Amino acid sequence: MIDVKHSLTVKLAAKLTLLFTLTSIIIVYIYTVVLWNNIKNQKQEELLNALSIIEKSLDKNDVKDIKAGFVELPYYIDFIIYRYDENGNPLNEDVFQTNNPYLPHLDITDNKLRHHKERLYFGDSDLNIFYISSPARYLTSDIVIQVSINMDSDSATNMFSHLAWIIFITLIPIIIFSFIGSAFLTKRTTEPLKRELKRERQFTSDVSHELRTPVAVISGQANLLRRWGKDDPAQLEKSLAMIISEANSMEMIISNLLQMSRLERGAIVPEKVILLAEPLMERLKKETLVIKPDCKFNYNVSKDLKVFTDEELLHQVFTVVISNSLKYCDDPIEININCRKDKAKKVIMTISDNGKGFEDKIIEHIFERFYRGDDSHNRNAGGCGLGLSIARTIVEALGGNIRASNVEKGHGAVITIVL
Repeated sequence: MIDVKHSLTVKLAAKLTLLFTLTSIIIVYIYTVVLWNNIKNQKQEELLNALSIIEKSLDKNDVKDIKAGFVELPYYIDFIIYRYDENGNPLNEDVFQTNNPYLPHLDITDNKLRHHKERLYFGDSDLNIFYISSPARYLTSDIVIQVSINMDSDSATNMFSHLAWIIFITLIPIIIFSFIGSAFLTKRTTEPLKRELKRERQFTSDVSHELRTPVAVISGQANLLRRWGKDDPAQLEKSLAMIISEANSMEMIISNLLQMSRLERGAIVPEKVILLAEPLMERLKKETLVIKPDCKFNYNVSKDLKVFTDEELLHQVFTVVISNSLKYCDDPIEININCRKDKAKKVIMTISDNGKGFEDKIIEHIFERFYRGDDSHNRNAGGCGLGLSIARTIVEALGGNIRASNVEKGHGAVITIVL
């Protein structure tokens, strides 16, 4: 079971981490694309502005500015102006003006930004530029104006080129910590599910155990009837009585389980009304004395104490608790019920008896299904171990809680209901 738990935690943590990683990669990719487009738009705007400066100087035939290399140009803008022949081919020997004689003559871009990269263009280094190349007219000549920015020396571009590595290196510890965090959260989140799964497996096992016994008894008695029952009236009566008893036991188990299931999934909706507590206590007293006339039944409740609840469901809870007291207490039996309201206006109802109380090792299990206080599920005391479990399910459906304790150690069981 431990291996299954760990495997489930690791698998869920791994899936959550993978989902987080993929989400992070997508976000980083979108961010990178947006950032790259912003850089390109910025560079295009800078190059178009540089192109406009050159074109204006050429249009005005500003010889001083032309010879000075267009003084208004930013220092990081490279440019080359050259003539081309009637076929559109650049005349390399006829460069009109440039501030970088090593720039190649590139294709005309029609005022659109282009990226150009050549490995080892300068022998030991690459050419890596953004550029715009546009045709123009100077005096009587057709020329091409080409402006560019060296990406290797541009701070924004350099930052972007290292961004992928920075993100990758940063993402590694984030993924590790996210896996650890996911494993922790997954373990905390799935722990109740694991406990519930263990309880359901135990429940299935207990149901099988509880039903196996009456089925075996019924089958055995039926075989006895087939062999000797026809000729032995005593055996016939005994077998029929046992078959009826075990059938009733099976019917009670199934009925209780169905009621619990319907309550848990909300198929039974409590019909809550405001009712006086004293008449309910008096009803319980009369019913108990019919079963056990010598029982000392006491209740302490004010005549005006009211409870907002479903009377029949609450009556069933009290009946379960009182039946347990009658079953497990030695004569003379004494049952005491006390009802009051606390400061939060909640009604506190305690049912106590004069029995031996609950042992410390079983008190936390008594509301579990089929629990009878020992591992063997001894049937000698009667019942099927569902009573207090049903009581808890009903109280929770009524919006309250129920707990068990002792009057004092080794003496007197106490069940407290809060509504």
